[in-house]
Amino acid sequence: MDVKEIEKRDSVLTPKQQIDRLLRPGSTYLNLNPFEVLQIDPDIALDEVKKKYRRLSILVHPDKNPDDQERAQQSFEIINKAWKTLENEDTRAKCMDVIEEAKARTDHM
Repeated sequence: MDVKEIEKRDSVLTPKQQIDRLLRPGSTYLNLNPFEVLQIDPDIALDEVKKKYRRLSILVHPDKNPDDQERAQQSFEIINKAWKTLENEDTRAKCMDVIEEAKARTDHM
């Protein structure tokens, strides 16, 4: 399944499903990738990243999830961290370097 298919599938998740996705087993490792957290393609423009960030942050916001506030707060913080990483030119460039390196390695397999 490619990134676009995953993005499309996950874009319809409910707030609870998004919280579950962000806090699932192994999420600590997966959430190191801000593109994975925000469910976006690495080549997406910054204004589109911001739209996705806003949509997700509203969806998992603790005030919008009163029955699951603690987990919602954790999810909200994960999404905020991903946005801060991608909105900063230097940290976004570092993420892109890691992705390009990973692509190069998998292309040679």
